[in-house]
Amino acid sequence: MSEAEQTSVGSLKSLSPDELGKLTALAQISAALSRADGGFFEVANTLLDKLLETLGAERFAVLLEPPNEELSLFRSLNADGVCTDRFEYSSTVVSSVKETGEPLVTLDAMGDQRLSTAVSIQLTGARSVMCVPLQGTGLLYVDNRLSAGIFREAELSLLTILADLFSAALERVRNVDRLEAAYAALRASQEETVTRLAAAADWRDTDTAQHINRVGEYCAHLAAWAGCSDEYVEEIRMASKMHDVGKLGVPDAILLKPGRFTDEEFQTMKRHTTMGGKILEGSNSPLLQMAHRIALSHHEHYDGSGYPLGQKGEDIPLEGRITSICDAFDAMCSKRVYKEAYPLDKVFGIIKDELGKQFDPKLGQLFIDNRAEVEKIMGHFSNTAHLTSTN
Repeated sequence: MSEAEQTSVGSLKSLSPDELGKLTALAQISAALSRADGGFFEVANTLLDKLLETLGAERFAVLLEPPNEELSLFRSLNADGVCTDRFEYSSTVVSSVKETGEPLVTLDAMGDQRLSTAVSIQLTGARSVMCVPLQGTGLLYVDNRLSAGIFREAELSLLTILADLFSAALERVRNVDRLEAAYAALRASQEETVTRLAAAADWRDTDTAQHINRVGEYCAHLAAWAGCSDEYVEEIRMASKMHDVGKLGVPDAILLKPGRFTDEEFQTMKRHTTMGGKILEGSNSPLLQMAHRIALSHHEHYDGSGYPLGQKGEDIPLEGRITSICDAFDAMCSKRVYKEAYPLDKVFGIIKDELGKQFDPKLGQLFIDNRAEVEKIMGHFSNTAHLTSTN
């Protein structure tokens, strides 16, 4: 053991049990606040109970200024244990610390010339009081109305260290809030762009943009039924709306043709997948990266007979296999210039017949098994989809 370590151990041995208890409480709070995220107030609430007992305090408050004042904490010891009821504190002490920015401790508030005439001291009956500022955010207030002489410089030092820990934790939470707000704004802007671009493509060959909304909802629900993460579910809800963005490059004469395509026209139509891939490629956004994969793969077939790459089975991206089912379902249920809507029973029958052929068998069966929920989604976005159940 080094000389420094020996000195440290010797110093710890010289501490009284009470002093060691205070250090232990501080270490616990420090460790918890360093790990805590946006829920650190819940952590602090629990640990303040122990700090109350360690300091010999009767009441403890974390008093925060706007915009965080609603998050202020109040902890009190009473005959029944610790409670969280808000209590009246000395406004004189609080105002003094706010004005000077300096910590305050008094052994006997009633006899302290600085405080003895303060109405708030008389009203609260505070005897031992400590108060320290939180950096630009509020302050910590501790008192005991039963005994004088409880708080000294050692306790004030402990409270000052705790104030620094709270300040650091508050700043970390504020930074997280700022980042989350910025991300939410960016995400909203990105989603609006996606929706507008998808709608521009969709309006060219459908009567309404509800097709992309239905496909998005079907895909999100099917992903959830398949056990995908919440993040994936929300990603595919938006990304799948871009599946036909490549149709922006298909001539109207082909896209809106009421009859069957010639072989040449069909080859042109099939290129909307690669066109969509070109439009969406190269982005750093996870949302647009998924949209790129969907645009390229939503016409691939599970048995390898699809286009544009002839991918097979699970070589087709999961989001492509999901969108393939949902897009085909909605297309069959919707009226277009070249066809009437199919009845629901017929549509679900086609999906069942195509399990393992056009569609992923497990995903397709999940879609069929959740028919009631599918129909609810259809009904919610029902502009062009039909709810007829018979052939």
